[in-house]
Amino acid sequence: MRKLFGRFFISSLALLALAPSAFALPARLAALIPKKSEPAEPVALANGWLLQDVAKAPQAGAEVSALGFSTTGWYSATVPGTVLTTLVNNHVYSEPLYGENNRPEVIPESLARTSYWYRTLVEIPKSYDGKHVWLNFDGINYSATVWVNGAQVGTMRGAFVRGIFDITANVKPGKQAVVAVLVTPEPNPGDPHEHTLRAGTGKNGGITAIDGPTFLSRRGHLAEGLSLGNRPGGGEEPAGDDRSSFA
Repeated sequence: MRKLFGRFFISSLALLALAPSAFALPARLAALIPKKSEPAEPVALANGWLLQDVAKAPQAGAEVSALGFSTTGWYSATVPGTVLTTLVNNHVYSEPLYGENNRPEVIPESLARTSYWYRTLVEIPKSYDGKHVWLNFDGINYSATVWVNGAQVGTMRGAFVRGIFDITANVKPGKQAVVAVLVTPEPNPGDPHEHTLRAGTGKNGGITAIDGPTFLSRRGHLAEGLSLGNRPGGGEEPAGDDRSSFA
């Protein structure tokens, strides 16, 4: 009903603007007509992210997402990308697509069973003053808890579910804000197993399908499509509560 009313209201103003000057509104009445608020440009949060194993950063989310929290020893994170992508880019592990580097004795399977923190600082544009501020995630694999400036603002579960969070009360335009995301792997990552005629197919594959058919034979987590805007979805109108589709 709000959108329908808005359309008729705008149409009425357009008709008044086209009316002859003899029927123009008095200045005092014209001043009372609300002006359409133009959306501010969204901010893509693709740079400045840091990553750390939760075992090395065991603090609570309120502390990790505080402005004064020390990130000494954290890795520069590649976003979008998996945890393994970041660790390879920081020379912790070798490139998994080369030779036999993807074997579990080279790159441990424990990566698929470990939670990690992603953290970044973002400058909230001054142009967002007086507007709602939304934090948008196009996808996180597999689940996540999202914190902003010491407060938990929401959770996500399922790699293809978008996260759209109203953080208006948590940030101030013209000031820095901390976004911290605790990324957790799927509950059933599967068992690593080399497929041979003698050993068979093993359990890998069937177990991972418990968390969804798209999780077969994959490793690591994903954090992608992050943006900050004054409209949900980075400027797009929200499509109700059905946000599970992701292209």
